[in-house]
Amino acid sequence: MPVSLIVGPPNSGRAGELLTRLNAVAGREPVLVVPTSQDASRFERDLSGDGRASIGISLRTFRWLFTDLAEVYGVALGPALSTPERLALVRVAVASTPLRVLRRSASRPGFAPALDSLLSELGAALIGPGQLAAAASDLPDGDAESELAALQETYCELRDRMRRSDEGLLAERVLAAVRADPAIWGSRPLFVYGFDDLSVAQRELLVELGGQCEVTVAINYSDRVALGARAGLLAELRDEIGVGETVELPHADGHSPSRTLVHLDRHLFEGDVERIEPDEGLVLMESAGERGEADAIALEAARLIAAGAEPDQILITTRHPATDGELIAAVLEENGLPAALETSIPLERTGTGRALLALCRAALPTGTPDDMLAHMRCDPTAPPSMVDWLERAVRRGEAETIDAMFEGWETPPRHLARLRGAKAPGARLAALAGIARNIAEGPHAKRAPLAGAGGEDSPTPVVPLELRAGAAAAELLSELGSIGGLAGVDPPDLEDAIAAIEGAGVPAWRGPAEGRIRIVSPYKVRGARVRFLFCAGLQDGAFPARGGLDPLLGPERRAALGFPALRRRDAAEEERFLFHACVSRPRERLYLSWRSSDENGAALSRSPFVDEVTDLVALGSEEALTRVRGPERVVPLPGEATTERGRRRALAALEARLERKPRGLRNQKVLADIAGRDAVSAGSLEGWLGCSYAWFVDHELRPQRLEPTADPLWLGGIVHKTLETLYREHPGADTIPRPGDLSRWRKRMREILAELSADSARGAERRTAIARVQAQLEAFLEEEAASETELRPVPELFEWSFGFGEAHPDPLGLGDLRVHGFVDRVDVGRDGRAAIVRDYKTSRKVYGVGAFEDRGLLQLPLYMRAVRDILGLETIGGLYHPIAAYRDRRPRGLGVKGDERLAGLDLVRTDLLEPEDFERELADAVGRATEADREMQAGEIRRNPLGGQCPSYCHFQPICRKERALGAEGDDEDDDG
Repeated sequence: MPVSLIVGPPNSGRAGELLTRLNAVAGREPVLVVPTSQDASRFERDLSGDGRASIGISLRTFRWLFTDLAEVYGVALGPALSTPERLALVRVAVASTPLRVLRRSASRPGFAPALDSLLSELGAALIGPGQLAAAASDLPDGDAESELAALQETYCELRDRMRRSDEGLLAERVLAAVRADPAIWGSRPLFVYGFDDLSVAQRELLVELGGQCEVTVAINYSDRVALGARAGLLAELRDEIGVGETVELPHADGHSPSRTLVHLDRHLFEGDVERIEPDEGLVLMESAGERGEADAIALEAARLIAAGAEPDQILITTRHPATDGELIAAVLEENGLPAALETSIPLERTGTGRALLALCRAALPTGTPDDMLAHMRCDPTAPPSMVDWLERAVRRGEAETIDAMFEGWETPPRHLARLRGAKAPGARLAALAGIARNIAEGPHAKRAPLAGAGGEDSPTPVVPLELRAGAAAAELLSELGSIGGLAGVDPPDLEDAIAAIEGAGVPAWRGPAEGRIRIVSPYKVRGARVRFLFCAGLQDGAFPARGGLDPLLGPERRAALGFPALRRRDAAEEERFLFHACVSRPRERLYLSWRSSDENGAALSRSPFVDEVTDLVALGSEEALTRVRGPERVVPLPGEATTERGRRRALAALEARLERKPRGLRNQKVLADIAGRDAVSAGSLEGWLGCSYAWFVDHELRPQRLEPTADPLWLGGIVHKTLETLYREHPGADTIPRPGDLSRWRKRMREILAELSADSARGAERRTAIARVQAQLEAFLEEEAASETELRPVPELFEWSFGFGEAHPDPLGLGDLRVHGFVDRVDVGRDGRAAIVRDYKTSRKVYGVGAFEDRGLLQLPLYMRAVRDILGLETIGGLYHPIAAYRDRRPRGLGVKGDERLAGLDLVRTDLLEPEDFERELADAVGRATEADREMQAGEIRRNPLGGQCPSYCHFQPICRKERALGAEGDDEDDDG
């Protein structure tokens, strides 16, 4: 019997026409074939919409239909291969097939999944290895295609040897059985709805069954640009199957009361169309950042529900829900809105998947401590504090192997011990399957919390995705292990488990979506009918998506092989079709959403599809249609909050805007502790001037760092100790190097440096740093040997300290300010009275007196006062020595102009001050130090980096929350007012 076609655009009543025909033959046990099980559920509701049960009507997908036919016709087939089993067989086929052209490609991780996809496509097109090999032999350069045919043949042989089946074999055997005796099907009418394309196997099944029964196919098509991607299906049905009756349905305007939605549905992508004044059926949404877009959608959905809409009357579509939908779903749930993300999330993106991958890598001979740390960070049963200390040991070079990490432990972590204890590949995969469940279920052991629950009795709410991930991983690994029973095939091991986990997915949502806001791909929008639809992520390059590249068969090679079923659709036509599907589905309102910037503020371009829509509405109306959520709207307003937690968050954000900077310390115990300290160091005062907030975090909170001491601090300690030891010994005739004995000073310096760095210079980087320091110290000694100065260091005053208790001089007293410190070196003149302070800096640049105030430098002036007030010497200068400088190595600081005792030091002219200016500079430094001490004692902590600019090396921004990109934040007095 010829096939009947029902042809019409969206909103033409194709589904209603098909249901009418279906109900008319309900007594003959008709079969309706739809793309997915969700489509079957929707049609079942439609068939029972009048309250009557649809007796005798079967709803199937094509996969179910082929399986049913196999049972009806008695087709003998082995169990179907699961996805991991199939991938494992593909890898075995690749390993056992001689390859030349594809040899390098076959060694890459993505080759097996790409080949598996191609084999599925060949099976659906009923193209066997012989046909592919014959077509490849006709090509002048078909070596790669010939090797693909050989791979397909090897895979089929392995599948048959295992007595297993796949969809391609199922279709092939069922079609052969139906051709042999089509009458077994009988006269049961067959209806097909919702397909954009039909494979060769599906079309041939319709041909064979069409000889026995009525076949009716409903197609979404009319002669429009937006629907051009579906013209090929109509042509295939007419040319290959033969069409008797064709019912062409016109567009029906009654699907929406919105004149704008009807206009968009009928005229999108058509040229030379009149513009109309838009109504409330269209809203444009511009947001800053992904989170901003998700917040905007969630708040608008909350308003719709508050106004009476049911959640399942709202649909959100995004071109790539697996990557873009997770955040939207999470934000909806945060706002108390039930959501169903209908997509698969890569298993490796779940916490369970990441933990398994890291564990597999750690258990391999090449496993590293970083792999083990990554596993333990993802395992919710591993105490975070324990993992912190393990990471600290690794970062400090105390554990360079996984075994070294757990020295002294009675047993290593249980998951690692269990995996290492399995001696055979199959046993390892079985152990890994059990570990997968343990990781997912571990936080809930011995308790039964509810999803989303919290509180003291249930501190860990259930995360259904993680539980599904654990179950999916366990099933996947168990199925993978079954491949080991195939004769002549190496059993899969941990490397195969890694590849299987990386290629697997987990359903983000399972169960009915009734009562929930669905988040779907545009492909799942086509059969939906909702009141409100959000089309999110309308970015240039995202929707329309750029055409992907086929890694094994490009468009030209597919065309050259001559198989029509292998040809690809035009990518631009496909994207237009999908966007039109989104536009045509809502009954009341369409929301088009895009991001004007990314999370860092970089500008983004919106999709050209938005412009296609705005070209259909009146000029000047776009601004009125657009709702903008800029970067300043990080948190919703209190009136927009949908939960109590959201309201508190909004109020806190408002308070933070009014009080943009901390008001300072208020805890009296902490203030009393600071005030009760005997003395403060010059370095601490400099830190306060640099930024009081950074000082508080670093000096008072003192966060524990995982990394070893930073190289600059480590090198600084070694340089200071080396110079102290060297100058105390002074291995020459004088207490400073002289030209005649410079070689002895150099030799002894190298010996001391080697001794001091022997235990800590691990690794190539630190050994290189020590070699660099050696060269810098040699240059410093050469400079000192060349200087003709009367000043000489006093051995007793190397690393001279004051203010540290009974064994040291008292602190420097400056009114209420008391200072303690360590002075690197004090040089004294021949008269025994004049002195200068020297300070070694392991940096490339140091600053003179002109920059002391701007740079917040207090150390030299305060140390000069300490030498004067405590030692009773006449301080005539203070110098910073840039040990690491490689161009201008002159010391900088301050000195008394015209004092001959400074001759020979090669001082910078601007660093020499008249005696009264010299004394004024010391007094000014004392004044700055005294004010800093007063603020410190009062706890006046502010986010006030020196000069209003946060230094690049500061890592406390996540704590202080100063918006660096926006510059200085204004005066503290205004913020505290």
